[in-house]
Amino acid sequence: MVLVLSIFKLNSGIAQSKVLQVGEELNYSVNYGFIEIGKVNIKMTGHWQEGKNEIYTSVCTMRSNNGIPFVELNSIFETDMVYDGNELYTVRFKATEIKEDGQLIIEYKLFGLSGEFAGWFSDDEARVPLKSQMNVIIGSVTLELNSYKRSGWK
Repeated sequence: MVLVLSIFKLNSGIAQSKVLQVGEELNYSVNYGFIEIGKVNIKMTGHWQEGKNEIYTSVCTMRSNNGIPFVELNSIFETDMVYDGNELYTVRFKATEIKEDGQLIIEYKLFGLSGEFAGWFSDDEARVPLKSQMNVIIGSVTLELNSYKRSGWK
């Protein structure tokens, strides 16, 4: 979802502060068919102004459930995004993968996404991502919102 946030062209008529809010936290379950294969947590961690641009930072953790064959993921993704008044785009992306032996491997990569995705959002000013379906290397996965923390949103 971190990448998803970075590719939307946003309507400048809606206040950006109502869409991305520091402190918001989204928790998703990840399903391959009817099997839950992991969890995703996304936190908006920072916001500041640089000239006419607004800079947003976020951290995403992805963890696969134990015992799922061929799926072993324990990663942290960090991104800096710029909102220039018309578009929101990523300017920095860092991926850290945590292995069983404790070794950290830092790479720049995408989540194995391939092709299109579909997303469903709340119909209020916050436009919270509620559910998404996306293609991965072997099939498709669904992310569904389990919990959400945000000031003033229910």
